[in-house]
Amino acid sequence: MIAGPVPLDGLDAVPWADLAHAYGSAADVPAILRALARPGPDPEREERLDELDTAIYHQGGAAYAAGAAALPFLLELAAAPGLPLRAAIVELLGQFAALPNDMREPWSSDEHARSCRAALTAGHDLLVALLDDTDPAVRAAVADLLWEYARWSPRAQDAARALADRDAVEPDLALRVSLRLAGARAAAGARASGSPSAAPLAAAVRRLVEAVGRDADALTLARLAAAGGSTRPPRPGGTSSTRPSHRPRPTTPTRPGARTARTWRRPCAPCAAMTRQPTWTSSAP
Repeated sequence: MIAGPVPLDGLDAVPWADLAHAYGSAADVPAILRALARPGPDPEREERLDELDTAIYHQGGAAYAAGAAALPFLLELAAAPGLPLRAAIVELLGQFAALPNDMREPWSSDEHARSCRAALTAGHDLLVALLDDTDPAVRAAVADLLWEYARWSPRAQDAARALADRDAVEPDLALRVSLRLAGARAAAGARASGSPSAAPLAAAVRRLVEAVGRDADALTLARLAAAGGSTRPPRPGGTSSTRPSHRPRPTTPTRPGARTARTWRRPCAPCAAMTRQPTWTSSAP
């Protein structure tokens, strides 16, 4: 357990009130980040993280200035040993890592979208280091993140190699299966989109498919699925069946360490206009 709050150096230097998220001004973001940075029990921690999620990521499809500004601090929180909900924080980062794979022009060239990609690329070494985290939920979340990130990152080869290397020492059989299946989906998506990441991703999946030794029998089906999946185009609507665009959040955690989240989301102004639901100016849930 960490001794005190995560420092979040530079948080006050960001002009949050001048930045926007799905509900307007991002003046509320630093208070949420500070609350998440405090160790120890907090019955409202999951609610705070969900509020941040709905504000800076909302339902995907757009990048907000507040999201790009918050990513470096979320990376810092994810790397703080013993901080509660780290796996869920990595999952939120993973949503941003997957976003470039679903966005189309002109949105993918938007200033804030480019800033989000730059923030994740700057955090490359930190993210790769989390593959060795002692918490298996964090390792699983960051593995999913890195496969998505590798589809567009300028450091795709490094990320793919790190994922393949992790398999040799990973004790969690479920994660080893996931490495193969998620890797095959990422390789297929990169190939279908013509991404330059396709070759290093395919090479990493090939290593995983050809790996022998520990748990060879248990991994047989995953290896066969990965061998076929890496050359198959992705399913319409997303890079995998578990991460479609604008997906609803599950009502129960998908893995240990993940958070249970609300099924209803307070509509942002554009969503409220489209659905004729009332909207709020307050950031309170």
